Amino acid sequence: MKSGKYFVLSALLVAALAAGYFLYDSWSRESRIVKRISEASCFINSACTRFGIDSRLMASVVYGELFSNLNVLDEFDRIRAEYGFDPSVGFGQMRVSTFIWLEECSADGKNIFRSRDKKELVKKISNDSINIIYSACYIALIKNRLSKEWDKEPDIRQIGSYYSLGIDHGCRKPNPEFVTPVGLAAEEFYNSDKLLSVYPRSTGTK
Repeated sequence: MKSGKYFVLSALLVAALAAGYFLYDSWSRESRIVKRISEASCFINSACTRFGIDSRLMASVVYGELFSNLNVLDEFDRIRAEYGFDPSVGFGQMRVSTFIWLEECSADGKNIFRSRDKKELVKKISNDSINIIYSACYIALIKNRLSKEWDKEPDIRQIGSYYSLGIDHGCRKPNPEFVTPVGLAAEEFYNSDKLLSVYPRSTGTK
C-alpha cells in the first residue's frame, strides 16, 4: 500500500516539475524573443518603411514565427542550409527556398539582390539586417496578394498564417478561414502591450 502511495506522490512530483519547467521555458523563450525583436527595431522600422508596411505588423509576424517554431535545432540552420537542406534561417525564420523565390521574383537591385549562388545567399540571409529586409518584402507581398484575392485588407492573423504556410509554392487560392499557431501568436502580440512603445499600433491595421 505504501509503495503505491509513493508511486502516486512521485508521479505527481514529476508532473509538477515538468509543468514548472514548461512554464519557465515558455516564459524564458518569450523573453528572449521579445528582447531580440526590440533590439532589431531600427532594422525593422527601416525595412518596413521601404516596403510600406506597419512595423508592428512585421514585429508581430516574426514574434509568432519565432515563438511557434524556435527550437535547439535552429543553431544548426545555417549548416543545414549549406549542405542543401531547406531549413528556416535567421531572424525572420523563412525557408531557404522562399529566399530563393524572392530573389527570382522580386530582385530590384535596390532592396533585393540576386545572389551568385546558394552559398552567397545563405551567407546573406544569416545576417539579421539583410534577413529582415527579405522578410519585410515577403510580408508586403503576402499582404498585397491577400488584399487582391479578397478585395479587402487581411488581418494580422491571416498575414501571420500565410507567412508560416508560404505563398511561394503552388497556385492554391488563399482561404480567409485558414489559421496557424503563427497567425494566432502574431495576433496576440499585436493586440498586447508588448513593445508598444517601440512598435506602436497603426490605425489602419487590425
